[in-house]
Amino acid sequence: MGLREDADRIIDGSIHRVLPDEAVGIDGLKDTAVFSVGSDGTDGPTDAAGGYVDGMTKAVLSEKGIDIYKTLQDNDAYPVLQACNGLIFTGPTGTNVNDVAVVLIRRRQDDPEER
Repeated sequence: MGLREDADRIIDGSIHRVLPDEAVGIDGLKDTAVFSVGSDGTDGPTDAAGGYVDGMTKAVLSEKGIDIYKTLQDNDAYPVLQACNGLIFTGPTGTNVNDVAVVLIRRRQDDPEER
């Protein structure tokens, strides 16, 4: 498999690439979000440290005419995260400890099924 003709315009880092897949996985889930960031303040060749998606991200992108499945196929997440205000910018941190990914799920106290 060769390089795509437009491979030089793709500016994703590895952190960005997982987020559209997470958006599909949590689609429609209320009070659920995923964020992933690099501790050094950048992800690969980008100016973003990482990104954020929630249970509404896939729907928001769909409303904007963005096909999240094509994004996954093309490994072209940066502009998609940018389109839904899902990029996280911290600037350089001066450290490179690790990347971190976090899933946040709000637990409802009033639902006995969720206890």
